[in-house]
Amino acid sequence: MKYSILQRNLLAALFTLAAMLCAVALSAQNNNATQTIRGSIVDQESKQPLIGATVVVVGLEAKGAASDANGEFKIEKVPVGRRTLKVSYIGYEPLVV
Repeated sequence: MKYSILQRNLLAALFTLAAMLCAVALSAQNNNATQTIRGSIVDQESKQPLIGATVVVVGLEAKGAASDANGEFKIEKVPVGRRTLKVSYIGYEPLVV
């Protein structure tokens, strides 16, 4: 089958575009996107902050934080996705959310 110069250039451009789209899709799959989880830990009844409460990401126990003087915590560089957190504090039952 014979193609004109215009048709060959168009086919080459389409092939190049398809190859670039595949490369972008593959790099997006390999992207190590992360998220930051932050919040506050307070007593349910008194609403007072719980200083030093431990918050860990279930399944990623190396990822966690302790709440500060305001009961606030921040866990950085957590892989993107829904996560379950376990909150522990002396004198309280552990809470999984």
